[in-house]
Order: sequence, then C-alpha cells, then structure tokens
Amino acid sequence: MSNKQAGLVGYWPLQGDSQDYSGHGNHAVNYGVDLERGLFDGRGSYLAVAPSPSLSFAGEEFTLAAWVSTQAEIEGVFGDVISKFDANARKGFSLSLKSSAGGYNSQGSDRHLHFGIDDGKVSAWEPCGRPSPYSNYVSNSLTVFDGNLYAGTLDAEQAENWCHVYRYQGEQSWFDCGRVGNLRTKGVGPMIVHNRKLYAGTWNYDWTRVFDERRTLNLLCGRQ
Repeated sequence: MSNKQAGLVGYWPLQGDSQDYSGHGNHAVNYGVDLERGLFDGRGSYLAVAPSPSLSFAGEEFTLAAWVSTQAEIEGVFGDVISKFDANARKGFSLSLKSSAGGYNSQGSDRHLHFGIDDGKVSAWEPCGRPSPYSNYVSNSLTVFDGNLYAGTLDAEQAENWCHVYRYQGEQSWFDCGRVGNLRTKGVGPMIVHNRKLYAGTWNYDWTRVFDERRTLNLLCGRQ
C-alpha cells in the first residue's frame, strides 16, 4: 500500500533531508535544523512547509503524529511541535510541548503535550467554582500535576486559612489539600513539578506597596 493510499498528506522522517515522503510534495524548507540527527536547537531552528490543497483540512478529521525527545534538564522554554495557524483570521491548530509552571514559577521537569484548535470563535466562560471560601486570590499558583489542576490561595482573615492548596475535582468542586507549612506567610506563591513531585512555596504579598507602585505608574503616564 502506498503512502497516498494510507491517507498520509505529509511525512517527514528527518533522516538527512526535509523532504515529504507522503507523495504529495509538501517538502519543508529547513531553517537551522540538524537533519542528520533530526535535532532542533530549541531557539531558532524550524521547518516551514508552504500551504497546499492536501494540507487544507477544511473541517475534516485529521491525525498528527510526532516522535519527540528532550533533554532531562533544559534552560529554555518548550514550544510548538507542529502548527498551522492564520493569525489574521485566528484559525488553525497547534500541537505543543509544555511545562505546567505558571507565571511566578521556574521551569518544571514535567512534560505535557497540548493540542489547541481555534476557528476564530469566542467561547462562553464556564464557572469552575471557588477553591477557597476564605480567599479570592488564586491566579499566581495554577499548576497541573499528575493529571489534576491545583490552585494555591493567598490571604485570608484567619491564620488557619492561609497557604492552602486545592485540587480541582470537576464542575464547581475543589478539594482542600491542606495548609503548606506553619509560618507567618499568608499565601502560596510558586508551585512547580520536579521529578514527579509537586513543590509549593509560601510568601507574603505587600498589597500596600503594589497599590503605591501602580499609582506612581499611572501618574507617570499622565493618569490620575
């Protein structure tokens, strides 16, 4: 059975060249990839394939497959494995390799495959409940670990409600995993997955200083 009969529209073994072996002529232009080893430097190397009718899926079902290996410890960030996206129309898809580390967190050792697809539509927000009835602030610590979403809370009136971590259970339900430590810190800040374990750090947030800095920035920008 030929590759065309098998339904392949693109096949790039990356064994010495960037040619398409599906029979559809979707050959890639190489930008810095080591084609002898199929090695991408993680910074600027990539392969670009020109648009073609065979790669226009037009709402049909399609399958992506890739063999990807990374070093155990990296200094950079992860990125797309393959993507086809029109930024102006906001339509397309991407298959990406990611870590669960959030905004205040360092690079975790975990690896996640993420598939995203967009058809230029805006979806409605779906309420997922409130992790803690005592704290409104959770955005610094959303982290995925072992297939579950975890959220750390910041600030509460009573000390027993400080520094709690919650695990999402679906719909609007959250499970309280307990408090991290027993110091005078009021919240969980960075969370990171390292070697299949979830680590959480606690901190205090100086809201007065944050307010003063934002007010100073607004004054410098001519707003009051």
